[in-house]
Amino acid sequence: MNVKVGSLTFGNNSKVITQKQNVKNQKAVTFWNHKAVKPTLGIMTFLAVTLLGYGSFAYAFQHKIYPGVNVAGINLGGKTKDEALQLLGQKYKEWSSQKMTVAVGDTKVTEKLTNIGVSYSPGDLADKAFAVGHSQNWFENAKSTVNLAFNEVSFNPTYNISKKKWNNYLNQLSSKIEKKAEDPHLELANGKTKIVLGQTGITLETDKLKDQIFTKAQAGTLDEIQAPVTKSQIAVPDDQAAQITQTADNYLAHTISLTYENQNYVASKSEIFTWLILTKNGEDFSLSLSSQTIAGFVSSAARHIDKAAIAKEVTPAGQVLSEGAAGQAVNQSAAVSAVKAALAGKGSDQIALAVSPVQPSVRTIYPAGTPGLFPGKYIEIVLSKQTLYAFDGQTLVRSFLISSGVASHPSPVGMFAIYSKSRSVLMSGPDYYLPNVQWVNRFYGPYSIHGTYWHSNFGHPMSHGCINATNGDAAFIYTWAPMGTPVVIH
Repeated sequence: MNVKVGSLTFGNNSKVITQKQNVKNQKAVTFWNHKAVKPTLGIMTFLAVTLLGYGSFAYAFQHKIYPGVNVAGINLGGKTKDEALQLLGQKYKEWSSQKMTVAVGDTKVTEKLTNIGVSYSPGDLADKAFAVGHSQNWFENAKSTVNLAFNEVSFNPTYNISKKKWNNYLNQLSSKIEKKAEDPHLELANGKTKIVLGQTGITLETDKLKDQIFTKAQAGTLDEIQAPVTKSQIAVPDDQAAQITQTADNYLAHTISLTYENQNYVASKSEIFTWLILTKNGEDFSLSLSSQTIAGFVSSAARHIDKAAIAKEVTPAGQVLSEGAAGQAVNQSAAVSAVKAALAGKGSDQIALAVSPVQPSVRTIYPAGTPGLFPGKYIEIVLSKQTLYAFDGQTLVRSFLISSGVASHPSPVGMFAIYSKSRSVLMSGPDYYLPNVQWVNRFYGPYSIHGTYWHSNFGHPMSHGCINATNGDAAFIYTWAPMGTPVVIH
């Protein structure tokens, strides 16, 4: 029987409620007993164990490089950063002492890597190795250490290059390997001209060379490198080449002959060929004649014709000792112009050389002890003999040894005259002090013939430019030679 109180009903409905609660409890028991829950618990247990193991592993290697990390071929697992740096430093020392050979053909240049400028930082490599699994992100660290369980991590050096050393090395290579492309030139073969290509130009491809050196260094195989180069050659365009060789052959068809009186000087075909120049102007080529080389041919002929003038010789007083003789010289510039005109078909191949007279020069002769230079008294000093001659016309009155100026203070050379006399004077300068110098005969500025008491080395240069004599000889000049007496020094 059901009893209803308000909105609630009691009676058989309570049985329904009890049955629903039992069903709910049964479902809960069924869920926890379901076999799908068991793997989940296993995974959770595995994760817990794994995390616990990772924590222990990470703690053990918190100051060391993780196993499986290799740098430059060295296993650094279990090493501290300092230990890794020591190993990498030794590796770098061995690596940097190795040599690299760069070759082009038979030319080879061998140099140490450090001198080339290639290097890397062992410190940066040690930092990079230690950074694996030691970042600020724990998830990335976990991922890295898990990866190391299955795969090794390897680093190779990142190479740097010193700009200064590299440029010095390139200059060294360039001087031995690079070549400038040479212009074509002419050759004579079987009486005909031909154009021959000049030396091939060789230029280093520096960027490619740097890449090759880095690749070899990274691979650790420092064997010989064939340098990457660019080759170039300068060629004459075909149409220009045909015109040039035709013009050259026309020049060679001439027979150039220089004539003077009964003499002939003929230029052979091979000599005319040396007068030809292949000229380059931008991309265009042309043939020209070398005035300098033609002048050499003319000069060789002129050597047989030219005569040097013989100088007229006179004394300081104007007395003619020798009249001399005129010479002659070929007008070489006119001859060169005539040769070029003949080759161009504007003149005769037979060229008469024009010769001009050469007037003799006048040379003053200062003979040693020359009598008669002047009609009256005069003094002649010959420096090569360190001797003074006192003449009266043709008569030698007296001669004696003197001391003229040393090389740093030479005596004046030329024609002078006594203009002042002093019985006794003080002579002084930066490096000398000479009181009571006697019998002073001045002939040019401060220069004089005077007595000497501080040395007796007459016959050798000793003075600051004056003419040193003994007091007795100087006294003779003082009393014998009046004012205005000529003094000739040579």
